[in-house]
Amino acid sequence: MNRVVKLGFIFLLTAGVFGLFGKSAHAEETVSDGYSISIVKYRLEDPTIVENQLPLDGTKAGEIKDSNGKALEPLKGISYEITRVSPVQGTTTFEPIIGEAAFSTTVTTDDSGLAHVTNLAQGTYRVVEKEHELLRETMEPVILELPLPQRTGE
Repeated sequence: MNRVVKLGFIFLLTAGVFGLFGKSAHAEETVSDGYSISIVKYRLEDPTIVENQLPLDGTKAGEIKDSNGKALEPLKGISYEITRVSPVQGTTTFEPIIGEAAFSTTVTTDDSGLAHVTNLAQGTYRVVEKEHELLRETMEPVILELPLPQRTGE
């Protein structure tokens, strides 16, 4: 790599049988499909340029632009491990669920920077970004609850 590029993680979790920025991660229940998570990753050299552009309440973000008004470039080939977890009693940590309710998969962003997993059961999930040569550092793991609460608190 010719220069060190600070990469930003844009990962929004929103509701819809679809799914932190630009496009978003959606979660919604339907009778046959369950819930889903979508992750969108963008190349981001300066994370301060998106600070006020991102809803943090589960709603879908609009187009995210840099300080010059140019849309951010999607980042292909970044993988995420998504695991169903439960809280460890008396702590702030989570552990993978074991047995019939267990779930773990790895998804990778495509040409549009999108990674998607469907047919998830209601519950708590941990999303872990995997190391990649394009990343200066990986994001902190994210814990999310499906279904996501909406802006109205529902």
